[in-house]
Amino acid sequence: LHQSNHFSCTQGRQQAKGQVATMLRGLLYFVALLHSSVNIHDGPIRIYFSGGTKDIVLNGSDIPARGTILWEWTPHHQQLTTKTLVRMRAKGLEWKAEQVYQVMQNSKTKFHLRNDSLDLTIENVLEAAGLFTCRQTQPEERILKQYEIFAIKVDRDPRYPFLGSDVSLSCTISRLADTVTLQLKSRAPSQQNRMNNTNQIQLNNTVYLILKDSQVDDAEQYACEIQDNGRTVHSVPIELTFSTSDFGRWYTSYWPIFENNSLNLNCRCKLKYNESMWILDIYNHIRIQIISTDNDKRNASISKIQNRVILKHFDGMSFPLQIFPVQFEDAGTYTCTMDTMEAVKIRLITSQVTVVPSCPLTVGDDVELKCSVSHVCNATRLAWMDNDRKVLVKEKHFNLSGEANNSLSLLVPKIGQHSRSWTCLVFNGTMLKFHITHKLAVNEKNQFAFLNYILIFATVVLLLCFIVTVIRCLRMINEPANECQSEHDFGHGISNSESIAEEIHYASVIFQKMSPGHTLNEHSDVQPSEEIRGASDENESSVIYSAIVK
Repeated sequence: LHQSNHFSCTQGRQQAKGQVATMLRGLLYFVALLHSSVNIHDGPIRIYFSGGTKDIVLNGSDIPARGTILWEWTPHHQQLTTKTLVRMRAKGLEWKAEQVYQVMQNSKTKFHLRNDSLDLTIENVLEAAGLFTCRQTQPEERILKQYEIFAIKVDRDPRYPFLGSDVSLSCTISRLADTVTLQLKSRAPSQQNRMNNTNQIQLNNTVYLILKDSQVDDAEQYACEIQDNGRTVHSVPIELTFSTSDFGRWYTSYWPIFENNSLNLNCRCKLKYNESMWILDIYNHIRIQIISTDNDKRNASISKIQNRVILKHFDGMSFPLQIFPVQFEDAGTYTCTMDTMEAVKIRLITSQVTVVPSCPLTVGDDVELKCSVSHVCNATRLAWMDNDRKVLVKEKHFNLSGEANNSLSLLVPKIGQHSRSWTCLVFNGTMLKFHITHKLAVNEKNQFAFLNYILIFATVVLLLCFIVTVIRCLRMINEPANECQSEHDFGHGISNSESIAEEIHYASVIFQKMSPGHTLNEHSDVQPSEEIRGASDENESSVIYSAIVK
């Protein structure tokens, strides 16, 4: 009986556990069904992919079988085209493919479904970069899931560089989203001082970096870093494999021509040698030999480059060469030998930017920029980039090596605040080999000169009008005062006359009537000083004599 009761209790517990498990499965299914019935799509899930991964699976197995769905693909290289891959219909608790479209069958990306589920497997991910949408069409239209695959590709040129050569690095993303940034960074702290963000050139969805005088320390020190909203989401290392041979090295080096810029080349070997020599074959058919044992350079050909060559100490393993200042005409082939063996041969291509007119510019002026290279190779491409907009505005392709007129001109009309910084880019194929950034110097003091002249003229006119108005007002105010002053002066004059008159003394006044023919007695005691004729009638005349004594 005890055993029977124990068995019954054990069986009851197992049944209870089974019921609980069934309830949990039902609850989970209900939650999944509720989750699928409510559209919680808040943006695609971003997946960053580089060439190291074989394939990728887009998970759709957690979507309950209900209605009809479509898997759609919008490639990044054809963002305006959406292609339907497969139509799936729910049958019971499983999904069955109702229609497989031609894109899924013939595409290089090799799509296929897995185990009658909504899991979509992609083998060639680099070709499949784009937006994948799992869309429900029945019983209602809605988006269930979205994935966006970003393909990242890194490259270097040359693939096996020589020590001391220039190496071009590039990193390309299939689409550059608004919140995503692309950057080539050094993974070694010692290299951070050697490079900065200004050395990088970003054009559309590709960023370029050029390493000058690359060394063994640069191997496996650089990576392409992808950041989304400031957070690093993916990093692709760039490995450099150098050729360590001391002899037979050959490469091309691009050099900018600036004011007081120097050319620095070096010839290094792991063993010591007795003598080293630089042979300069300039493009204008000048050949110069510079030997390490001849410090006074007497063996150098007579040319304008001779006085600009600076020799440094030869220690048997390294023979540096410096030309200061370097000029556009110094382009050519530079060969270094150790004893009688050729160690390195460098094809030097110079590049420069000229501005016409070269005088100080003001806002509104027209200017022509000219980018020139000393030599072009097959598939060389020159381009001008607007640094403010980060877009190419003009480019030129060269199909023949050594083609004439190796330049590209750009007319910049009416210089403004946003058209002053330009970059000349030199491509060989798809790789950037060289770039020169030029900022137009605009005279800020004279940019409003014409407006200043107008303001000065208007100010002078207004000042003259103000002076004339003030003078007229003063005249109007002073006229009544002058009238009063005149009256006052007239009265004052009369007063003065009276005072003056008061000072005059009349000694005597004689009134005398003169008969006709009567004459004045000259010996009279009265000597009039003034004769005043008074009133007279027709028959007789009167004479008034007065003597005035002051």
